[in-house]
Amino acid sequence: MKTLGARIAHLPCRAVLSVALTLSLGACARQSQVAEVSNERMAAAAADPASVRRIKSSRVIARIEPAGGPDDVAGVAAIRGRLSRSLAKYTQKRDHVRWIEGTPLLVVEVPAEGVVELKRSEGVAAVVEDYIDRPYLLESVAVIDAPAAWSAGVEGNGQTVVVLDTGIQRNHSFFAGRLVGEACFSSNVVVDSATSLCPNGGTQQSGTGAAATCPANVDGCGHGTHVAGIAAGRAGNSSAGTLHGVGRGADIVAIQVFSRFDDATICDGAPPCALTYTSDQIRALQHVRNIVANQREVAAINMSLGGGFFPNHCDGDLRKGPIDALRAMGIATVIASGNDGFFSGIGAPACISSAVSVGSTTKTDGISGFSNSATTLDLLAPGSSIRSSVDGGGYGFKSGTSMATPHVAGAFAALKSQEPTRSVDDILTLLEDTGLALQDPRNGVTVPRIDLGEAVNGPNSTCTSWWCNWWPW
Repeated sequence: MKTLGARIAHLPCRAVLSVALTLSLGACARQSQVAEVSNERMAAAAADPASVRRIKSSRVIARIEPAGGPDDVAGVAAIRGRLSRSLAKYTQKRDHVRWIEGTPLLVVEVPAEGVVELKRSEGVAAVVEDYIDRPYLLESVAVIDAPAAWSAGVEGNGQTVVVLDTGIQRNHSFFAGRLVGEACFSSNVVVDSATSLCPNGGTQQSGTGAAATCPANVDGCGHGTHVAGIAAGRAGNSSAGTLHGVGRGADIVAIQVFSRFDDATICDGAPPCALTYTSDQIRALQHVRNIVANQREVAAINMSLGGGFFPNHCDGDLRKGPIDALRAMGIATVIASGNDGFFSGIGAPACISSAVSVGSTTKTDGISGFSNSATTLDLLAPGSSIRSSVDGGGYGFKSGTSMATPHVAGAFAALKSQEPTRSVDDILTLLEDTGLALQDPRNGVTVPRIDLGEAVNGPNSTCTSWWCNWWPW
């Protein structure tokens, strides 16, 4: 990682003056930046992480494991058949007992006694909550792009970024000609007041229009359009000039993974809201693994969502299996660390060790006050006040680790387009080695803020042009 001081020699005069002023303000400036978006809820959460409610659903996910191990196909089939029959007495609805294809996972919506039976069943290794996650979103103002990489011809061409989110406005000019795939994995769960947001009303859909952005009256909808624009939008015109996403040459596959909830408690008093089940995220990851990756060169999956507090890696999370498999295929799963203001833990699924976790910075390279941080955090990227596409065809500002994460997903696409044989490890290491080292004053943890211009030229670059060392704002 490069330090802030090491960058100054290559900055243009106006940038040197700005950085010198920031440094002269010292710790006071840093603290004020960290406090930028603080509020009472974040302060309470940081003081007592256990007070943050992780949203439980009426469903559970069971992981089966036959005596012959996970590769025992016949054993898996036998257990699936036995469980399907035994649980049938608790429900007459077929989608209350649903297998996630390509995995040893069973999603079950049955009463408590059914869950007890499931836990006691032979071949069931674990039964966990089908937790409900939120989009990671706050709102504010600013602009960002990555011209250094584009000047070197590194734009993400030939690569695809998959966005698991609230859908996308497919006819937005920011995505013209580059939205190459859509799918939806959503749920109808009466007990949770959850309704599918798939346009066909079902729990699964693929093809044109399947990832249509959800209704504007549902809190959280519009999130996916903004996130996708940061990752790979191109040539959008706004009052601030011409905008581009980081991997502006990359294609986009949008997958809707959220459901509509009408319960005031689940929605923190503001129904209806858009939230996402863990099981729907797993189904989407499997879709990328089994379908999309066979049709496209996928560089990264963006997941600007999550929940909970995890001070260490959370490798017992059932999303780790698909994320591991995708990483082995050369596909990075890039996940937001969360917006609770934690400085000793991050949310799930970002806490999975094989994911690429991302925190947020301000446009003066402070740590965003809302950004979760821990020693497990991989990278930082700008997330405070980012301008991107919004539903309705225009452009607007939003803030959150949700906005930081697609910067990294877009960077993965750009760097993989530069050298398609690069692995996830290769690109992650490159971003770490060339990033700007920023210390979080809340916990002393130093994490690199990505610098795509530096990464394009490599960690030992001798480039002296100012854009090699400066992220433009």
